[in-house]
Amino acid sequence: MRNSICFAAAALLAVAGCSEAQRERFDNERAEKDFQTALADYTAGRIDAAEKGYRAVVEKSPSNASAHFNLAVLLQDARKDYLGAICHYRMYAMLAPGSDKIDIAARRAAACEPLLAKSMAERMNLTDNSELSAQLESALADLEKTKAEAESLRKETESLRRELAVEKKQSGERRRVLDSLAGLDDDGEAVKVSSAASSDDDSGAPAVASIPSVDDGSASPGVSSLPSEEDAGARPGVRTIPSELLDDGGGPLVLNPEAAALNDEAEAEESSLLPRRETVVGGSRLSDFGKSRGEEESAPAATTYVVQEGDTLMKIAKKHYGRKSAWTRIRDANRTTLTGDTIRPGQILKLP
Repeated sequence: MRNSICFAAAALLAVAGCSEAQRERFDNERAEKDFQTALADYTAGRIDAAEKGYRAVVEKSPSNASAHFNLAVLLQDARKDYLGAICHYRMYAMLAPGSDKIDIAARRAAACEPLLAKSMAERMNLTDNSELSAQLESALADLEKTKAEAESLRKETESLRRELAVEKKQSGERRRVLDSLAGLDDDGEAVKVSSAASSDDDSGAPAVASIPSVDDGSASPGVSSLPSEEDAGARPGVRTIPSELLDDGGGPLVLNPEAAALNDEAEAEESSLLPRRETVVGGSRLSDFGKSRGEEESAPAATTYVVQEGDTLMKIAKKHYGRKSAWTRIRDANRTTLTGDTIRPGQILKLP
């Protein structure tokens, strides 16, 4: 009861010093029915009902500064809820910064702060802060150690990422060279040999194919314009592939000495790892292009293969011959049963 009387006296003194506009505002705020009911309950000592009433006013009219102030006083004096009291005192200060009661709100909020700290210390049973300080220092040390480890891992990961990028680039370059020598483009498709002679050329010269080659500094980087079959025969170490083995029959494909050496090496490695399968086209076997002329070998009998779901001619060629470029051998051996280059699951193919 004593607290209630003091509170009412402080409110009257504060209102007396307010400006006319502020006094009218506070009068309007206190004139609300819920505010009057809550004030009556608090004066009569009905704390629960008063708190409920003030909270209803605050929820309904968040800008009601008088309700915030009265609720803060109730929480401080009756509930010992110092944190809640501080919050509502600060709301009052925000809503009525020019009020004479602002000083009272500031002093009461300042008085709540040490009481809140003491209450929190008692609730957490922290009579001695030395243990808490030690735990905090240990946690900070662990945090710094973790940061150092994370930075080290980041640097290591970045280094590995750079090494992987270099290795990937080198692998891609090696793959492009091998595919160009095998007659494949970047997507693994067979490369069509383009004729060097234009449609307007009436000279009748044989078509010359151009393929990527190893840059030896004697020509434009990555491209070698190859000689005709007649010119190639006059040059030692240059090997030609008959034009009937090419998809479009546009002319002979000539391998320079570097390509011929790589072809011999690849076929030697393939013959040591895979069963030997050869195709006889125009009286010459594919393996003959890595050998000298006049060597005779007989081709084994053809085998069969049942097409599986997801198979393509290139996948089958890679599985059975070790390289995708051999897909044309399978296509040529099954021209009577294939529609273009399309295969279907369950179809039986001859593998020469």
